Amino acid sequence: MLMKRSSSLATIIGLVLINLMMATPVHSQFPQPWDMISTVPYYLAAPIIPTVTGTEITFVRPADVDSLPYHDGMTMREWIHYLNARGTRYMSFTEAYYLDCQYLPDSVFAWYPELLTEGRMINLDGNPVPYGDYGDDNWVFCEATPAWHNFLLRAVLLAIDAGAEVMVYDTPQGLERCFCPYDIQGFRDYLKNKYTPEELAALGITDIDNFDYGQYLRDAGWTASSLNSACNSGQTSDIPLWDSEWIPYQEFQLRQHWASLVDSARVYAQQRYGRDIHFAFNLSGWGGAIWKLARWSSFTWIEIFYDDMIYPQRELTIPLVKVCEAAGRPLNPMTSPTEPFSTSDLGRLQIAELYSNGGIGGPGISSHPQNQLMIPYFQLVQFHPELFDAQPDGEMAVLYALASARHDISAEIAFNGAGYLLSDLHRTFDALFAGDGDWMDDELTVNKMSRYRTVFIPNQAYLTETQAAVILDYIAQGGVVLSTGQVALYDPDGNPGNWSTLQSLLGGGYQTYGSGKVYAWTQSFCLDYAAKRGVEEPEAENIRNTVAAVLDTLVPPWIATDFPRTVIFERRNNPGTNSLIYHLINFNYDPGTKQVIPEQNHQLTVPILETQSADSLAVTLYSPDDYAGHILVSPTQMLGQRLLYKRATSNTITMEVPELKIWAIIKIEPGKPLQRPQAKLQLADELDEVHVINHQPVFRWSYSDPTGLSQVAYQTQVGTSYLWADSTLLWDSGVVISDTTSTTYAGLDTLADGTSFIARVRVQNNAGSWSEWAQLGFRMNTPPTVPQYLNPAGGILTTDYPEFNFFKCSDVEDHVDSLSYNIAIYADSNLTQLIYDKRGIRKPVGDYDWVVWTADTLLPDNLEIYWRARSFDGYEFSPWSPVVHFYRNFRNDPPYPPILLHPKDGAPTTLHPSFTWENGGDPDGAVDVCYYNIYYSDDSTFTTYYSADSLGEGGLWWNAPEELENHKPHYWRIQAFDHGGLSTFSETRVFYPIIDNAPPGQPAILAPDLGEKIAPTDSLRWLTVTDPDPYDVVTYTVEIADSAAFDSVLVKHQGIKGDAVAIVDINDWERLGDNTIY
Repeated sequence: MLMKRSSSLATIIGLVLINLMMATPVHSQFPQPWDMISTVPYYLAAPIIPTVTGTEITFVRPADVDSLPYHDGMTMREWIHYLNARGTRYMSFTEAYYLDCQYLPDSVFAWYPELLTEGRMINLDGNPVPYGDYGDDNWVFCEATPAWHNFLLRAVLLAIDAGAEVMVYDTPQGLERCFCPYDIQGFRDYLKNKYTPEELAALGITDIDNFDYGQYLRDAGWTASSLNSACNSGQTSDIPLWDSEWIPYQEFQLRQHWASLVDSARVYAQQRYGRDIHFAFNLSGWGGAIWKLARWSSFTWIEIFYDDMIYPQRELTIPLVKVCEAAGRPLNPMTSPTEPFSTSDLGRLQIAELYSNGGIGGPGISSHPQNQLMIPYFQLVQFHPELFDAQPDGEMAVLYALASARHDISAEIAFNGAGYLLSDLHRTFDALFAGDGDWMDDELTVNKMSRYRTVFIPNQAYLTETQAAVILDYIAQGGVVLSTGQVALYDPDGNPGNWSTLQSLLGGGYQTYGSGKVYAWTQSFCLDYAAKRGVEEPEAENIRNTVAAVLDTLVPPWIATDFPRTVIFERRNNPGTNSLIYHLINFNYDPGTKQVIPEQNHQLTVPILETQSADSLAVTLYSPDDYAGHILVSPTQMLGQRLLYKRATSNTITMEVPELKIWAIIKIEPGKPLQRPQAKLQLADELDEVHVINHQPVFRWSYSDPTGLSQVAYQTQVGTSYLWADSTLLWDSGVVISDTTSTTYAGLDTLADGTSFIARVRVQNNAGSWSEWAQLGFRMNTPPTVPQYLNPAGGILTTDYPEFNFFKCSDVEDHVDSLSYNIAIYADSNLTQLIYDKRGIRKPVGDYDWVVWTADTLLPDNLEIYWRARSFDGYEFSPWSPVVHFYRNFRNDPPYPPILLHPKDGAPTTLHPSFTWENGGDPDGAVDVCYYNIYYSDDSTFTTYYSADSLGEGGLWWNAPEELENHKPHYWRIQAFDHGGLSTFSETRVFYPIIDNAPPGQPAILAPDLGEKIAPTDSLRWLTVTDPDPYDVVTYTVEIADSAAFDSVLVKHQGIKGDAVAIVDINDWERLGDNTIY
């Protein structure tokens, strides 16, 4: 059944991306959404609030004040036109019953004073009703008041002037508890038109012209608080006239309000601009609530709480999307799963489920990088409208009776359960919408039902008389009806239905009527399945088996496949192009990883259209998952993959679906059978395929096409098995839009040495046809083992051409005799100074375990040599061996003089001094010095001396055990010996053992005398003194000052020596002034 949308609505909404309350500023640090997604229509939401008279907009309250700053009318209009020029449409999303004054200027109520005086909702106590916890400035308004009705109408007209094309209202269902004068008068008029005076009297109303329902309730003891408590708890049966009269009046008045507003706006848009304005209302809930204002809606806009549904393991939205399409109000969900699109596949599942069943809109997409994963999904819709203009063409239909839904929510639940059940059984189905004649017209006909060979009626207990007759006629004409639970018992008013024949047929078991068949289960299987699916799977499995046993007997299935039941099929056809469309959606979602588990290489047999021939078909597979992470700019970049098929019967074909990640679409249309391009795969820069050494191998392929077309895309995979199961797949490049013929392995898993792998590539031509996979097996080479037991290692070598040897290596791929070896020799431990690099060394032929190589070049003398080795199997080297070293020394040289440290030359010491020194080195290497002798004496010629021999093993030091003579000068030196017996003396140093010290005597000044005048040529003279310590040398310091306190010394001489009389010339006499006392 095709519920054709109006062309303008299809243009505006049919291919949309909706971003609610995420309006992006024009000047953003991120790429603009319309830049990312080319020309995909894109809605932004921000309600337009009128603030002055006339038609100009001077103020806009954005949905997100941080995203969209305040604009005046001209700026707003220009901004919307800017969006329109980029294929973007504007939608206004606003509240229907309150003003959130935190976004409004203080003057708004000065412009519209009637909103406060006449527009607010009044509770039973006579007080205005504030909105939530936002303060007294946030008021709830009443649609029955002219002030609020006109305010909303003015907002719509201004939005139309600014360029808005869709108006969506939140909470439009009315609050039912307003007792303002307009509601009181409206209720009077409603009752007066509905009842005669006698009937009113029977209700207890004797003076309808003065009847005040609010006072009536207050007289009965009700208050605003008690009324709210009763309504919120659903206990309203004790409220007089409430359920029977007040609620029907509120619904009547609500529909009058919206009918007036919508009709006025549509007339205005047509007359002034020659275009349509579309409306939608957020009406969520059970009991058919979404249809309350459907007469004035262009599409269904509701909140779906996916997390509460445990989506998709527990519930799907497929039945809801289908029934909205069948009612001519395609579903546009306001909400999405809350898991981030960057880490979860739920957003993509939602889009697949929505668009494959006639829905529109979907999750918001902004410039945030995580949302770019959604772009290929929307671009599939944009680039291939022929896949989505198709009408529903399921093999079965499920009836949704609005009268049943309004009376009993179990009718809606059972409808959903029937949809889940048929989907899980791989039965494609559509919805049949049966209006109640009140909220929606009753348009069910035999022709609509006869499009399906089977109709499922789950727990639809309330039908109109026309609907009962249509169902009976459908059966008589050869239709098959399956029913569960209570069906067709009552009319929309709840009275027993006057259609006994139909009731008898649906009373249980198998029956025939006319040319048709009926099988009725008295059990509410569909209601139970909705409750148990994904929760109590053993019970759900029993229901599937029970229903399938009957269903398969009465109506053999159209689809045969080895896909699991978590893959759901949707079937549609496009008569204009004689094409058949199958949607495949993979709901095998892992809540742990938050990813859909892909399916690969499944067989699928499907019926084709009667107008098609199984011998000449073009079968094309489209999947947005092939383009994940890509932003495409042209439909030629999303051409799909042509599939091979074979004729199963005259009206069925069989194909293999190579991969299904989340969503795939198969289009079957008249055309030439597939001629595929071809690719031949090889490894680049490798000697062969069984000794691959590059752990990021480069794959190259040759491309050819029998039709001469060019390559436009490729896909490469690497795995461990030719079965290509998920568990063996190491890397998948995904579909890469490119004509390149090479790629580099970029998997997270390292390709382990000694392990075999399989690579494959497929290529796509610019007609959308994919080649078969071209496969190539290869094995990673295992390097040979590392050389061990290297020799020489340590010691001194005196030969000119030393011999190097180590234990032979092994290799898992080759015989050990085929290995060669590499020795590298260095002059430093950091291995930066390479002396010699020898390659191609081989083990002697025969039964030898050691590799021996005699150096063929002269190595430097007197040098510590470092060397290492590695093996080579002809493809790659082993790792290097550990580094070993030895000392190269062709002839022996004496060591260098040791370096004396303590005591310093001329330094005092204790009577038992400590001596320390350093190794001065040796031309043959520092390690060649093996021991030291120490000599110390009071004789500088060392005629007699103290000594200690063979020092150095415990450290380069010695403590004199002898007590040396106090204050007498002593001398010391060190003799170093090398391993060859050669030796060298250090320098000789003097030191003074001192245990205590007495000061020298006081010198006596001889000249000049006290008060004597002297000339520059005169000298200073004094008597020298002796020291109690005979070995001490006495020196003198002379100071000259201009005051006896010597606080300012003008001349100072130190270290002066003298005999009996010391004489010093006054060298600094020029610093002394004439005629001055010093």
